[in-house]
Amino acid sequence: MVETKPSFVVYDLLKIMSMPPTEIDIDETWHFNFTKDSDDQTLIEFDNFNGQKSAASPKFLMALLLKQHLKAIKNVTGEKPRELGFCLFKVDDSDKERLKNQIIESFELLKIESQFIDL
Repeated sequence: MVETKPSFVVYDLLKIMSMPPTEIDIDETWHFNFTKDSDDQTLIEFDNFNGQKSAASPKFLMALLLKQHLKAIKNVTGEKPRELGFCLFKVDDSDKERLKNQIIESFELLKIESQFIDL
C-alpha cells in the first residue's frame, strides 16, 4: 500500500506521539496530514478504504494496533492478557514521558493495564 496508495498508510506513530502537539515536525515522506478538533489537539487525516478522508488521534490508531496484538496473543494462548508490557527504545528523555502518557491512554481505550519495561 505504501507504494501504490501512500495516502492510505499511517506510520511513525511512536514518533508522532512523542512530539508536542503544537510542534509536529512533519516528515516529507508522510502522505497523511494533520488536523485538529475540539477534543483532540492532534488528529491524523488519511484516506480510508473507499477513498474518503478519515481522521483519528495517534492514541486511537495505536489502540487499533494494540488490539490486533491482543487478538494474536489470545489466538496463541487461548486467553486475553490482562496487561501488556511496553519497552521504549531510543527515546529522548525529553519526549519519553509524553510518549508514555500517550501509550497509557491507548491502553486505557482498550481497558487493559500497561507496564513499561526499562532496559
